[in-house]
Amino acid sequence: KRTLLDNALYVMRCGYVLPVMQTLEHWANRIDQSLTRYFVVQILEMVEPPFSYPFVQSLLKILSGPLINEAMKSNEYLKEFISHCSSSGKIYKWTEDEKKLI
Repeated sequence: KRTLLDNALYVMRCGYVLPVMQTLEHWANRIDQSLTRYFVVQILEMVEPPFSYPFVQSLLKILSGPLINEAMKSNEYLKEFISHCSSSGKIYKWTEDEKKLI
């Protein structure tokens, strides 16, 4: 399963970010949470601002799961991502659910 996620990360590096993110959105509640956390950490290590709004929305949907949200709170990459998103409030139009995560 982890090999599949590593392949998905490779596909992201090749430029197919949103299709991979949308796929993970569907998988996130169906696969082991440790695999979801692994994938999110790998994504956060790979990306840099500025982030597109669709990417941010997709990542926030993945992070909205209670188990992953709690497990990821201490991750430095996640803190940087949230800090950037919080400071970019004028760029991103947050929904109320997204505001709760940020």
